[in-house]
Amino acid sequence: MHLTTAEKPLVATFPKNTVNKQQLCALEPALHCFTEYNWDDLVVSTKGKRVLVLIHGMAKDWSIANKDFFNMYWAAQRNFDSYDMVIGISWPGDSHIGPNSYVVANRLAKESGKFMRPFFKEITESASEINVITHSMGSKVICWGTRGTETQFDNIVLMAPSILRNKLKPMRRWHELFNHSTNKIIVAYSNRDLAFSWTSIQHVGMGYDGMNIRSEKRYPNLVQIDCTSTINQHVFMQLPREPFRSRSNHSSYCQSDPVFNAIQAVLSMPPNSEALRLTLESTNFKTGSVKSTP
Repeated sequence: MHLTTAEKPLVATFPKNTVNKQQLCALEPALHCFTEYNWDDLVVSTKGKRVLVLIHGMAKDWSIANKDFFNMYWAAQRNFDSYDMVIGISWPGDSHIGPNSYVVANRLAKESGKFMRPFFKEITESASEINVITHSMGSKVICWGTRGTETQFDNIVLMAPSILRNKLKPMRRWHELFNHSTNKIIVAYSNRDLAFSWTSIQHVGMGYDGMNIRSEKRYPNLVQIDCTSTINQHVFMQLPREPFRSRSNHSSYCQSDPVFNAIQAVLSMPPNSEALRLTLESTNFKTGSVKSTP
């Protein structure tokens, strides 16, 4: 099954003059908030630049500006080193929540990733440096988008990835993802993330408890960040109620300055360095090149 014309992902960049329109962009149609590009023109414009690619999760109607997608942009602007260009990949993640929605979104993530393969390959060859950050099921978009290709990102960040933790192990479906990052694969997770913690079945996902492995040597470029101190449903429900805010803290990664600060620290320091450990512990995060099993 392939994407229909209406389901095809929207590729865009964020113009500088929208940075101060955060609240407005959360309510307006997407094209009012960022500039849609022709693929060929966008590839040319990335030549020699430092580029950040953002991919949102499921249950987002791509024709309407979704808060998570734009929050990822603003959080990155506040907390990351300067990028020359920020590209958003808004895929049709279905617009409602429920069991059937997950099945539909899972298919759309697969087809969107396959559709984006030529684009990912071209921009990684054009840019001088390119990092990608995904949220939730956006992790499957990048997995399918690189599968079977020679695409090379500098770093791939998976926030609350919707991937079974064993699927990244050797001989499993997504182990190939390690071949598509020349520097680091970063997994940010929380076992107080309501989207993954409310049933025992969901506990096997990396978004809940990271990727459990025994040998660090097999995964030298994997860094995992335990964000439980910040992405915590109990604390989240005590925050003042805001319009349009979800009842789940699953989307909190996208707008969390501490989470983005932690990611930036990991990007800028050696994975097993004492400086990185101390930096993250100062904000109540935990990390390591792997999360060891008992």
